[in-house]
Amino acid sequence: MCDSDDEYVKDYKKVLAMYMDAEFTIAIPSNELDKVVSTDKTISIKHTRSCYCYGDKPLPTQFFTVKCDDNQSLTNKYIIQELIKQNLRMNCNHVYLEGFHYLHDNVYETMMGS
Repeated sequence: MCDSDDEYVKDYKKVLAMYMDAEFTIAIPSNELDKVVSTDKTISIKHTRSCYCYGDKPLPTQFFTVKCDDNQSLTNKYIIQELIKQNLRMNCNHVYLEGFHYLHDNVYETMMGS
């Protein structure tokens, strides 16, 4: 966690520089990137696109499968890298990825903010 606004901005810029290819903005602090999201080796990430930005025409929900090898862990960092490879894009003003919310079994949902 950052103790001052300056530290927060530095950390934010550090994370942005790590993910220059992302079509969304990572709003997860750098000290949480190595946090293990799941001990499973395969999870599904649900990305719902039905917020007020879409009015009465929401886009279909997307699902992304994220797998790792036995010697790897499904950390925030690993999942973000996989979502970038799989072309996760935001189609509204909720472009800030704030984390992943556990739903059930091996299914997690993107937590997006604006």
